[in-house]
Amino acid sequence: MVLHRDKRHELLTPVPETSPLALSLGSVEPRSCLAIRLGTPQTCDPNQPSTVLCELCGHRGYAICEPLVAGGEVTGSMLITHPQPLSGSQRRTIEDTVAYTTPVLASLRNLQLAQSRAETDSLTDLPNRRALDAMLTRTFAQANRTDEPLSLVLVDIDHFKDVNDTFGHDCGDELLSMVATALAQSVRASDFVARLGGDEFVVVLPATDFDGARILAEKMAAAIANTHVLGFNWDTTASLGIASYPNHGTTIEAVMRCADNALYQAKKDGRNCVRPAPVIPPAAAAALTRGAPRTHSARETGLTYDLPCRG
Repeated sequence: MVLHRDKRHELLTPVPETSPLALSLGSVEPRSCLAIRLGTPQTCDPNQPSTVLCELCGHRGYAICEPLVAGGEVTGSMLITHPQPLSGSQRRTIEDTVAYTTPVLASLRNLQLAQSRAETDSLTDLPNRRALDAMLTRTFAQANRTDEPLSLVLVDIDHFKDVNDTFGHDCGDELLSMVATALAQSVRASDFVARLGGDEFVVVLPATDFDGARILAEKMAAAIANTHVLGFNWDTTASLGIASYPNHGTTIEAVMRCADNALYQAKKDGRNCVRPAPVIPPAAAAALTRGAPRTHSARETGLTYDLPCRG
Protein backbone atom coordinates (compact mmCIF):
# COMPACT_ATOMS: atom_id res chain seq x y z
CA MET A 1 0.00 0.00 0.00
CA VAL A 2 1.34 3.43 -0.97
CA LEU A 3 0.30 6.81 0.45
CA HIS A 4 0.81 10.00 -1.52
CA ARG A 5 1.97 12.52 1.10
CA ASP A 6 3.58 15.94 0.73
CA LYS A 7 4.46 15.35 -2.94
CA ARG A 8 6.12 12.02 -2.26
CA HIS A 9 5.19 8.37 -2.07
CA GLU A 10 5.39 6.46 1.20
CA LEU A 11 5.10 2.69 1.63
CA LEU A 12 2.75 1.54 4.36
CA THR A 13 3.40 -2.17 3.90
CA PRO A 14 6.89 -3.69 3.76
CA VAL A 15 8.20 -5.07 0.47
CA PRO A 16 11.49 -6.83 -0.38
CA GLU A 17 14.39 -4.44 -0.98
CA THR A 18 14.79 -5.88 -4.48
CA SER A 19 11.15 -5.22 -5.37
CA PRO A 20 10.67 -2.85 -8.35
CA LEU A 21 8.33 -0.86 -6.11
CA ALA A 22 11.00 -0.34 -3.43
CA LEU A 23 13.67 0.48 -6.00
CA SER A 24 11.58 3.08 -7.83
CA LEU A 25 10.17 4.97 -4.81
CA GLY A 26 13.16 7.26 -4.48
CA SER A 27 13.55 8.09 -8.15
CA VAL A 28 10.10 8.49 -9.70
CA GLU A 29 8.29 11.80 -9.96
CA PRO A 30 5.40 12.64 -7.59
CA ARG A 31 2.06 11.16 -8.63
CA SER A 32 3.81 8.73 -10.98
CA CYS A 33 1.47 5.96 -9.83
CA LEU A 34 -1.22 5.69 -12.54
CA ALA A 35 -3.96 4.82 -10.05
CA ILE A 36 -3.12 7.90 -7.97
CA ARG A 37 -2.75 10.21 -10.95
CA LEU A 38 -5.88 9.07 -12.81
CA GLY A 39 -8.00 8.16 -9.79
CA THR A 40 -9.16 4.92 -11.42
CA PRO A 41 -8.26 1.24 -10.87
CA GLN A 42 -5.36 0.00 -13.00
CA THR A 43 -5.02 -3.64 -14.00
CA CYS A 44 -2.01 -5.52 -15.27
CA ASP A 45 -2.55 -8.62 -17.43
CA PRO A 46 0.46 -10.26 -19.13
CA ASN A 47 -1.86 -11.50 -21.88
CA GLN A 48 -3.10 -7.98 -22.61
CA PRO A 49 -0.12 -5.63 -22.30
CA SER A 50 -1.02 -2.02 -21.57
CA THR A 51 0.27 0.77 -23.79
CA VAL A 52 1.03 2.84 -20.69
CA LEU A 53 3.17 1.31 -17.95
CA CYS A 54 3.15 2.58 -14.39
CA GLU A 55 6.52 4.10 -13.50
CA LEU A 56 6.12 3.21 -9.85
CA CYS A 57 5.37 -0.50 -9.60
CA GLY A 58 6.62 -1.74 -12.99
CA HIS A 59 4.77 -5.03 -12.44
CA ARG A 60 4.74 -7.50 -15.33
CA GLY A 61 2.42 -10.23 -13.97
CA TYR A 62 -1.22 -10.17 -12.88
CA ALA A 63 -1.93 -7.19 -10.63
CA ILE A 64 -4.55 -4.59 -9.80
CA CYS A 65 -3.88 -1.17 -8.30
CA GLU A 66 -6.83 0.46 -6.54
CA PRO A 67 -6.80 4.22 -5.78
CA LEU A 68 -7.66 5.23 -2.22
CA VAL A 69 -10.21 8.02 -2.60
CA ALA A 70 -11.55 9.92 0.42
CA GLY A 71 -13.54 13.13 0.20
CA GLY A 72 -12.83 13.41 -3.50
CA GLU A 73 -9.05 13.31 -2.92
CA VAL A 74 -6.79 10.45 -3.96
CA THR A 75 -4.57 9.81 -0.95
CA GLY A 76 -2.79 6.67 -2.09
CA SER A 77 -3.17 3.31 -3.76
CA MET A 78 -3.35 -0.37 -2.93
CA LEU A 79 -1.41 -2.76 -5.19
CA ILE A 80 -2.51 -6.40 -5.19
CA THR A 81 -0.55 -8.98 -7.15
CA HIS A 82 -2.06 -12.39 -7.92
CA PRO A 83 -0.82 -15.48 -9.80
CA GLN A 84 -4.06 -15.99 -11.76
CA PRO A 85 -6.86 -13.73 -13.08
CA LEU A 86 -9.30 -12.65 -10.38
CA SER A 87 -12.81 -14.01 -10.17
CA GLY A 88 -15.79 -11.69 -9.77
CA SER A 89 -16.09 -12.41 -6.06
CA GLN A 90 -12.40 -11.78 -5.49
CA ARG A 91 -12.68 -8.48 -7.31
CA ARG A 92 -15.64 -7.43 -5.13
CA THR A 93 -13.71 -8.40 -1.98
CA ILE A 94 -10.89 -6.07 -3.01
CA GLU A 95 -13.34 -3.25 -3.72
CA ASP A 96 -15.02 -3.73 -0.33
CA THR A 97 -11.66 -3.80 1.47
CA VAL A 98 -10.60 -0.55 -0.20
CA ALA A 99 -13.95 1.07 0.64
CA TYR A 100 -13.66 0.11 4.33
CA THR A 101 -10.01 0.99 4.86
CA THR A 102 -9.72 4.24 2.88
CA PRO A 103 -11.61 6.52 5.34
CA VAL A 104 -9.58 5.19 8.27
CA LEU A 105 -6.29 5.68 6.47
CA ALA A 106 -7.34 9.16 5.35
CA SER A 107 -8.15 10.15 8.94
CA LEU A 108 -4.81 8.84 10.20
CA ARG A 109 -3.01 10.64 7.38
CA ASN A 110 -4.72 13.94 8.12
CA LEU A 111 -3.97 13.58 11.82
CA GLN A 112 -0.30 12.97 11.13
CA LEU A 113 -0.15 15.89 8.71
CA ALA A 114 -1.78 18.20 11.25
CA GLN A 115 0.67 17.14 13.94
CA SER A 116 3.63 17.60 11.61
CA ARG A 117 2.50 21.08 10.60
CA ALA A 118 1.93 22.07 14.23
CA GLU A 119 5.54 21.17 15.01
CA THR A 120 7.16 22.66 11.89
CA ASP A 121 8.24 26.23 11.24
CA SER A 122 6.50 27.23 8.03
CA LEU A 123 9.33 29.46 6.77
CA THR A 124 12.37 27.21 7.28
CA ASP A 125 10.72 23.76 7.45
CA LEU A 126 12.71 23.15 10.64
CA PRO A 127 11.09 21.93 13.85
CA ASN A 128 9.57 24.82 15.78
CA ARG A 129 9.54 25.70 19.47
CA ARG A 130 6.85 23.13 20.27
CA ALA A 131 8.91 20.33 18.75
CA LEU A 132 12.07 21.65 20.41
CA ASP A 133 10.52 21.53 23.88
CA ALA A 134 9.47 17.91 23.37
CA MET A 135 12.92 17.00 22.01
CA LEU A 136 14.74 18.65 24.92
CA THR A 137 12.57 16.85 27.44
CA ARG A 138 13.36 13.48 25.85
CA THR A 139 17.08 14.06 25.34
CA PHE A 140 17.70 15.44 28.83
CA ALA A 141 15.84 12.50 30.36
CA GLN A 142 17.98 10.16 28.27
CA ALA A 143 21.18 11.96 29.29
CA ASN A 144 20.24 11.78 32.98
CA ARG A 145 19.37 8.10 32.66
CA THR A 146 22.51 7.04 30.77
CA ASP A 147 24.91 9.67 32.19
CA GLU A 148 25.90 10.62 28.64
CA PRO A 149 26.92 14.17 27.73
CA LEU A 150 24.56 16.46 25.86
CA SER A 151 25.35 19.82 24.28
CA LEU A 152 23.33 22.79 23.05
CA VAL A 153 24.41 25.38 20.50
CA LEU A 154 22.52 28.65 20.17
CA VAL A 155 22.91 30.39 16.80
CA ASP A 156 22.05 34.02 16.10
CA ILE A 157 22.46 35.59 12.63
CA ASP A 158 24.57 38.73 12.87
CA HIS A 159 22.99 42.07 11.95
CA PHE A 160 19.86 40.41 10.68
CA LYS A 161 17.78 43.54 11.27
CA ASP A 162 20.06 45.37 8.83
CA VAL A 163 19.22 42.77 6.17
CA ASN A 164 15.50 43.42 6.57
CA ASP A 165 15.99 47.20 6.68
CA THR A 166 18.32 47.30 3.66
CA PHE A 167 16.98 44.63 1.34
CA GLY A 168 13.45 44.00 2.59
CA HIS A 169 11.74 41.25 4.53
CA ASP A 170 11.50 38.93 1.52
CA CYS A 171 15.30 38.80 1.33
CA GLY A 172 15.42 38.38 5.09
CA ASP A 173 13.08 35.40 4.87
CA GLU A 174 15.20 33.91 2.09
CA LEU A 175 18.31 34.31 4.22
CA LEU A 176 16.63 32.63 7.19
CA SER A 177 15.62 29.72 4.99
CA MET A 178 19.13 29.33 3.57
CA VAL A 179 20.79 29.52 6.98
CA ALA A 180 18.37 26.86 8.23
CA THR A 181 19.38 24.63 5.32
CA ALA A 182 23.08 25.25 5.98
CA LEU A 183 22.67 24.29 9.63
CA ALA A 184 20.68 21.16 8.84
CA GLN A 185 23.29 20.02 6.32
CA SER A 186 26.26 20.67 8.59
CA VAL A 187 25.15 18.48 11.50
CA ARG A 188 24.89 14.74 11.94
CA ALA A 189 21.77 12.66 11.42
CA SER A 190 21.40 12.21 15.19
CA ASP A 191 21.46 15.97 15.86
CA PHE A 192 18.41 18.20 16.04
CA VAL A 193 18.13 21.69 14.54
CA ALA A 194 15.16 23.92 15.39
CA ARG A 195 14.18 27.52 14.84
CA LEU A 196 13.87 29.17 18.22
CA GLY A 197 12.27 32.32 16.89
CA GLY A 198 13.26 35.41 14.94
CA ASP A 199 16.80 34.93 13.65
CA GLU A 200 17.82 32.44 16.35
CA PHE A 201 18.25 28.70 16.05
CA VAL A 202 19.17 25.99 18.52
CA VAL A 203 21.07 22.79 17.77
CA VAL A 204 20.74 19.84 20.15
CA LEU A 205 23.74 17.49 20.10
CA PRO A 206 22.95 14.20 21.90
CA ALA A 207 25.87 12.13 23.24
CA THR A 208 28.25 15.01 22.48
CA ASP A 209 30.66 16.45 25.01
CA PHE A 210 31.86 20.02 25.26
CA ASP A 211 34.89 19.54 22.99
CA GLY A 212 32.86 17.75 20.33
CA ALA A 213 30.28 20.52 20.40
CA ARG A 214 32.97 23.15 19.78
CA ILE A 215 34.15 21.31 16.67
CA LEU A 216 30.60 21.02 15.33
CA ALA A 217 29.84 24.66 16.15
CA GLU A 218 32.87 25.81 14.13
CA LYS A 219 31.60 23.70 11.25
CA MET A 220 28.17 25.34 11.52
CA ALA A 221 29.72 28.81 11.55
CA ALA A 222 31.70 28.01 8.40
CA ALA A 223 28.58 26.69 6.67
CA ILE A 224 26.68 29.88 7.50
CA ALA A 225 29.58 32.02 6.25
CA ASN A 226 29.28 30.25 2.90
CA THR A 227 25.59 31.13 2.64
CA HIS A 228 24.77 33.69 -0.04
CA VAL A 229 21.36 34.83 -1.19
CA LEU A 230 21.15 35.39 -4.92
CA GLY A 231 20.45 39.00 -5.79
CA PHE A 232 22.05 40.94 -2.95
CA ASN A 233 25.57 41.41 -1.65
CA TRP A 234 25.78 40.49 2.01
CA ASP A 235 28.38 38.66 4.07
CA THR A 236 26.34 36.30 6.21
CA THR A 237 27.83 35.47 9.59
CA ALA A 238 26.50 34.23 12.91
CA SER A 239 27.35 34.23 16.60
CA LEU A 240 27.22 30.90 18.39
CA GLY A 241 27.13 29.99 22.08
CA ILE A 242 27.76 26.51 23.49
CA ALA A 243 26.88 24.84 26.77
CA SER A 244 26.59 21.22 27.78
CA TYR A 245 25.28 18.78 30.33
CA PRO A 246 26.60 18.12 32.94
CA ASN A 247 29.25 20.90 32.75
CA HIS A 248 26.67 23.68 33.04
CA GLY A 249 23.91 22.12 35.10
CA THR A 250 21.61 19.14 35.02
CA THR A 251 18.41 20.76 33.77
CA ILE A 252 17.27 22.17 30.45
CA GLU A 253 16.90 25.62 31.97
CA ALA A 254 20.41 25.70 33.43
CA VAL A 255 22.17 24.57 30.26
CA MET A 256 20.06 26.86 28.08
CA ARG A 257 20.90 29.85 30.29
CA CYS A 258 24.61 29.15 29.98
CA ALA A 259 24.38 28.71 26.22
CA ASP A 260 22.53 31.99 25.93
CA ASN A 261 25.15 33.79 28.02
CA ALA A 262 27.87 32.32 25.79
CA LEU A 263 25.99 33.61 22.75
CA TYR A 264 25.83 37.06 24.33
CA GLN A 265 29.59 36.92 24.90
CA ALA A 266 30.12 36.06 21.23
CA LYS A 267 28.22 39.20 20.29
CA LYS A 268 30.23 41.31 22.77
CA ASP A 269 33.43 39.94 21.22
CA GLY A 270 32.52 41.32 17.80
CA ARG A 271 30.16 38.64 16.44
CA ASN A 272 31.08 36.07 13.76
CA CYS A 273 32.58 33.74 16.36
CA VAL A 274 31.92 30.73 18.56
CA ARG A 275 32.03 31.10 22.32
CA PRO A 276 31.74 28.22 24.79
CA ALA A 277 30.25 28.87 28.19
CA PRO A 278 32.94 28.65 30.88
CA VAL A 279 32.87 25.40 32.78
CA ILE A 280 31.49 26.14 36.22
CA PRO A 281 32.17 24.37 39.54
CA PRO A 282 29.65 21.72 40.61
CA ALA A 283 28.31 23.95 43.40
CA ALA A 284 27.61 26.75 40.94
CA ALA A 285 26.02 24.29 38.51
CA ALA A 286 23.75 23.13 41.31
CA ALA A 287 22.80 26.73 42.01
CA LEU A 288 21.92 27.24 38.36
CA THR A 289 19.89 24.07 38.43
CA ARG A 290 17.93 25.29 41.45
CA GLY A 291 17.57 28.73 39.92
CA ALA A 292 20.03 31.56 40.59
CA PRO A 293 18.82 35.14 41.10
CA ARG A 294 17.91 36.73 37.80
CA THR A 295 16.76 40.10 36.65
CA HIS A 296 15.26 39.54 33.24
CA SER A 297 13.91 36.93 30.86
CA ALA A 298 15.08 35.86 27.42
CA ARG A 299 15.26 38.21 24.50
CA GLU A 300 12.75 38.79 21.77
CA THR A 301 12.98 35.21 20.54
CA GLY A 302 10.17 34.05 22.80
CA LEU A 303 12.47 31.82 24.85
CA THR A 304 10.66 31.16 28.11
CA TYR A 305 13.67 29.94 30.06
CA ASP A 306 14.67 32.61 32.58
CA LEU A 307 18.19 33.88 32.05
CA PRO A 308 20.61 35.24 34.66
CA CYS A 309 21.57 38.88 34.45
CA ARG A 310 24.37 39.48 31.98
CA GLY A 311 26.31 42.09 33.83
